[in-house]
Amino acid sequence: MLNRALLAGLIIPGLILAAVTSDRKMANFVEGKRGTVLIFVSSMCPCTDQHKSEVKQLMSVSQSRGISYYCVFSNITENDSRIGQFYRNIGWDMPYVHDADGRLAKRFGASRTPQVVMLDSAGQPVYRGPIDDSNKNLGRIEHAYLRNNVNALLNGESLAFTEIPAIGCWLVTTSDLQK
Repeated sequence: MLNRALLAGLIIPGLILAAVTSDRKMANFVEGKRGTVLIFVSSMCPCTDQHKSEVKQLMSVSQSRGISYYCVFSNITENDSRIGQFYRNIGWDMPYVHDADGRLAKRFGASRTPQVVMLDSAGQPVYRGPIDDSNKNLGRIEHAYLRNNVNALLNGESLAFTEIPAIGCWLVTTSDLQK
């Protein structure tokens, strides 16, 4: 059984979350020196598999340069077992947050999975949208949105907030059901 721990030291103001911890143990949500990437995913969404190698490769070249990565599970259907299965299959070495009440999804406007919200070093959103456009192009990447934004941050370029509509599975949170 996975342990639950209070996610202490959360930098995003006003949010206190319960994080699921296990082999992806996470005591604190720590922003990267240069930026943070939140990847909203669902254990039940097959669309994420398309981005497996792109995210893994991007992490391998940018984590050591100050970019932090977190998977965020906000769907109402998520549980410890499904999250564990997702990690066994995806092969990403990043911590995750079980956003059981959907606060992170609501705060950052995540509505699909996979969908990325990228924060700059000051914790301000600079990008919200898909990882790339491979889901539209039968696996071929024409626009590497996340990679381009990560590279811009690493090169010291300032980014104006950009939003691109995400394509994927709907993200349904408990707050969506209360409307």
